[in-house]
Amino acid sequence: MFPTALMTKTQPTPAGMPRRKPSPTARLPLVAAIAVILAMAAECPAVVTPDIAVSLSRQSATVGDPVDLTIQVRYDSALQLIVPVFGPTFGELEVLGDTTLAEGKVENGRRTYSRRVRLAAFKPGPLWTPPVQGELVDSTGAAIPWQSDSLLLDVTSVIGETSPDSLDIKALKAQYEIPESRWLFWAISGLLLGIIALAWWWWRRRQVPVSVKADVPGAPSWEIALSALQELPADVDPEQDGGRQWYFRLSEILRRYLDDRFSWTSMDETTSEILRRLPQAPFDKGLRERAREFFLLADQVRYARSPARSGRPEVDRIWVRDFVEATIPAPTIDVSAAVDAQSPPAETSERTGVAA
Repeated sequence: MFPTALMTKTQPTPAGMPRRKPSPTARLPLVAAIAVILAMAAECPAVVTPDIAVSLSRQSATVGDPVDLTIQVRYDSALQLIVPVFGPTFGELEVLGDTTLAEGKVENGRRTYSRRVRLAAFKPGPLWTPPVQGELVDSTGAAIPWQSDSLLLDVTSVIGETSPDSLDIKALKAQYEIPESRWLFWAISGLLLGIIALAWWWWRRRQVPVSVKADVPGAPSWEIALSALQELPADVDPEQDGGRQWYFRLSEILRRYLDDRFSWTSMDETTSEILRRLPQAPFDKGLRERAREFFLLADQVRYARSPARSGRPEVDRIWVRDFVEATIPAPTIDVSAAVDAQSPPAETSERTGVAA
């Protein structure tokens, strides 16, 4: 049996001392503090974390290939979304285009915002995309920042891996000293000049004919370019040699059209010089961005021997045709000829045949 004192819930008071009852007002401060905390919690709106999803159209790409970055944000429709702004570069990637896919669609109290940014890398190796950052603003003006994860893109070079033979570079020979005898110097110089002249004559005889047909006197530049584009599939196989001959011809057609239509000198310029000229070109931004993408891809196929994907040569031929058609100048109206055509014929004298 347990002692009676241990079975009671409260300790007995000492002998001779009366038991004190708790005062009802002693608990008021605690109750008031709990009420204030509950009221503050009710006034603060619940912050719903947005759902952010980012993805790349491909995990690996070649230098210069376009890659699409898709961004999707689902957030509380009661909040205002501050979308990120993309400049000409995004980390170590260049921005080729920026398109909003969906904005304003509400479902179950959450709004969906989708966006696609076209990127390109011109540096081989593993590249991480920076996190996409933005803000949500509530009705009180308080900003709630958000950001996405970074994505890995493996960029390979168009040149390929270095072969072992290329690493075995021998040292340069000692500097050649010209002998003191002058007649030997002039004999060697004349021999070199003769070899250069002979090589130039042989190259001229074996030179491939100009791909673009000679200009028809009086024919506009766009008619010449459209005719050359129409005859291109019959002259060159787009799959031959990975598309190198195709892109040589197609790039030449576009360059000649730019020279004749806009008084450029692109036939004598490098691709880098043309790309620096494009931002000030007298046509719209979409055509400038697509022309930049075309010239970069053409250089990869022509000089880096990177084969074009199946179907891409015909896509680029159709784009060059659309570019030419989009830049044809609007027809001008001869006002004097139109007035003469609308005026009534002059009356003539029956006797002399001269207009009255």
